[in-house]
Amino acid sequence: MESTEKPPSKPKITLAFLGYLAAFVLTLCGLFLNNVTFATNDSTAIVIQALVASIVASILFLICWRHMPTPGRVVSVALLLANIWTILDAGFRRLPTCLGWT
Repeated sequence: MESTEKPPSKPKITLAFLGYLAAFVLTLCGLFLNNVTFATNDSTAIVIQALVASIVASILFLICWRHMPTPGRVVSVALLLANIWTILDAGFRRLPTCLGWT
């Protein structure tokens, strides 16, 4: 008799991994945009983009947290700290200055 079992399939890229990858790219984008504001004085749009990228990346990291192995969680903590720095720097220090609130 022949076996009707299917051969094991190759692992697929999960949605959590794609979310993690998108969060990683957005973190790098937010850090880059926040540092670009050091070099230019016309930075309102750049600061807002850095702020939005870091907030979205932080949300994606928190969504993907449950599906990550321990090494991925360690890396995401380091990247979340980078996002928090960008949010604090861009959102609370640069944005009020750009909008003329100070």
